[in-house]
Amino acid sequence: MDHGRRNALISMQVRPKWLGRREVAQQNNRLIASPR
Repeated sequence: MDHGRRNALISMQVRPKWLGRREVAQQNNRLIASPR
């Protein structure tokens, strides 16, 4: 199981809209792209 992806998906659902979908998407891409 990839923890980074799961955390990214959870954070996307949990984080409110005021953060901005673009910023969240960039953070998710960073987490998924980062080799962990």
